[in-house]
Amino acid sequence: TTGTNRTRMLALSIASAAAGAHPHRAPLFSTTPLSPSCVALAAAADRSEEHVLSLNDILAIGGALGCEGIHTDPSYASRMASTFATFDFDGGGMYSVAKARAHAAAVEPEVESELARCWQRRRAQCGLAGATHDPDHSQGRLLADTSWPALAPLGLPLPIAVTAAAGRPFMLGANMPWNDFGYDIGAGSYSPAVFNSSFANMSSWGSNTVRFWLHADGRSTPSFNAETGFVNGVAQDGSLEEYSSNLASVVSLAARHRLVLQLCLWSFDMCNNECEGCGLHAELITNTAATQSYINNSLIPTLDILERAQADAGVRNVVIEVINEPEWCMGEQGDPCTTEQCVAVADMQRFVARVAAAVHSHGSSMPVTLGSASLKWSGGQYQWWSAAAIQSAYNVDGGTLDFFNVHYYSWMEPYDWDPCGASSASYNGLDRPTVFGEIPAVGSCCAVPMRQLQCASENNFWGMLFWSQLAGGGFPLALAPAAIASFPGVADPKVAVSFEAIVAAVAAWAAD
Repeated sequence: TTGTNRTRMLALSIASAAAGAHPHRAPLFSTTPLSPSCVALAAAADRSEEHVLSLNDILAIGGALGCEGIHTDPSYASRMASTFATFDFDGGGMYSVAKARAHAAAVEPEVESELARCWQRRRAQCGLAGATHDPDHSQGRLLADTSWPALAPLGLPLPIAVTAAAGRPFMLGANMPWNDFGYDIGAGSYSPAVFNSSFANMSSWGSNTVRFWLHADGRSTPSFNAETGFVNGVAQDGSLEEYSSNLASVVSLAARHRLVLQLCLWSFDMCNNECEGCGLHAELITNTAATQSYINNSLIPTLDILERAQADAGVRNVVIEVINEPEWCMGEQGDPCTTEQCVAVADMQRFVARVAAAVHSHGSSMPVTLGSASLKWSGGQYQWWSAAAIQSAYNVDGGTLDFFNVHYYSWMEPYDWDPCGASSASYNGLDRPTVFGEIPAVGSCCAVPMRQLQCASENNFWGMLFWSQLAGGGFPLALAPAAIASFPGVADPKVAVSFEAIVAAVAAWAAD
């Protein structure tokens, strides 16, 4: 095939992703015009007999478009270089078109979606006026904008943005559980620059939600009475003012970057002793007076702070998650309990009910969820977090969950507890919208993140948050940003992923 045809074919492939299609789907030849970015990328690739595009070429194209996410953001260049190294694309940061197409699901979406977002921001400036008619589509439609005169001779079509139709709200994003585990808020370790940068990155991918942990194992918040073990304040070493300022800043930054903040209060780590003075707070779960001390002296002041922060931000963008993976400290016979302290199932259900009721009775209109370690314990055989199960342990007004979070990791591969193997409708206990609140972007049986997202959409789940940004632990986000940027695809009517759609869903869940 000629160089010109190779250029056109590559550009058309890029057009599919630029319009939101998965790169393995057929290009939209007659209906999808191509952006200058796609044309430039194809032309640059075709410059060389080897059809090799360097990282610098990609950055230069981004710079020509005025796309800071590509041209000036060092993290983007680093991510691209890391991606190339992972797949050994000719070494030295060189992007081989032939090899890239063979690994399209892994590499092309990140390049293409970044360029596509860039084009969408400049579409009004460039316009599509003066396009020519080409009945056999051999030349495509030309861009009339004079800022791209050198590209017109290619005769390639230019893209229009494809917006997904409104559908089921779909929480889309990643976990940024901590920067400094357990010390981020009210303990002198808060870094607004880190949170701003992380949230900005997530937003640039197209995320609408971020999940962040507050107390973790209780190593710095809340404050405990050394003799009774009851909670007597919001922070151990910091002031209420510092705690309030830090937490309000996180809410404000999330709102600025158009992210719903899912704030996870506790983790099962509260039943462990991972450092001196850390954890071993199971009494907060088993002792109702201790639970109430937490509600009165930490939770309610925290809700007050969150209310003021949302009012200042002008948007209600906070979700409360009671506890992360509580099952790991539940079970009187050690199953599934893996922590130093273990609590009865009914005790944990009561703790969840009391915290949920406190949030709901506060008048805060923040929905409440829980980060279950697996579908195994949220539906089907166990159904530990259904309204009926929680109420059987402790029946109080407002003491149930507004929606479910479930997690998935590779140990569940033999079972149907993943977004591709399960349908939310097939689990009897899932009587609320259900989101995959943690799922790895690598090492999963569900293949690449784009496939995970497609499965979640097809199987009636309400979202997916990849693990994780900054947390480490061998689970890099890897290809998740590219998948987030490309999801939901061409006019997928099943889901709505705009920030506004998720804010509206959060309000509706809280109101039910």
